[in-house]
Amino acid sequence: HEPCPLESATERFDADGDGRAEIATVREGGRPVCQAIDLNGDSVADLWTYYDEQGRMRRREYAYGRDSAITEVRLFSAGVLTEIQQATTLAGHIDTWHHVADKRISRSERDADGDGRIDEWWEYRDPARPDCPTMYGDLDGDGRRDARAGVDLCATGYVPPAREEFRYRSPDFQRPDSLPTEVEERGELGGEGAGHDE
Repeated sequence: HEPCPLESATERFDADGDGRAEIATVREGGRPVCQAIDLNGDSVADLWTYYDEQGRMRRREYAYGRDSAITEVRLFSAGVLTEIQQATTLAGHIDTWHHVADKRISRSERDADGDGRIDEWWEYRDPARPDCPTMYGDLDGDGRRDARAGVDLCATGYVPPAREEFRYRSPDFQRPDSLPTEVEERGELGGEGAGHDE
């Protein structure tokens, strides 16, 4: 979390009229420096925005959880989004980095096992298939991606290896005692001759 001196905020806005400001903006020389927004009304900021010397957005932080910890950071260059950093586990630190080019994610890196080293790489090569990356892993643990381990997630997907003890078995309908049996009963809604023989 990058500091934002809210005690010197020159603008405060009470969006719901409850007497507490949900939006606080710090300015210097008329330009915005940073802004904090309380999205859920608990008097704690959930969204932080920071600006460069030209007043353009340079950084935005999101606190998605109830503990106010920052779980996503978006970085901007001249107001254009260039990188998204995320904390996807409860470890309390960034573990995923998305690099943005031409308003789309071009590649991603992730520390999947939480040891502080990147061990997954995702490449989004086809702009027409933004949800179909090629994923690479570090199979030998040397801290580098293994080119031979690339998997096109839309071409093949991930199929876990079959294990006998966890394999699903469908019901066996060949046993006589497992076959459905028709039962005739007297019904109140059908009247005479419904569901039974006289």
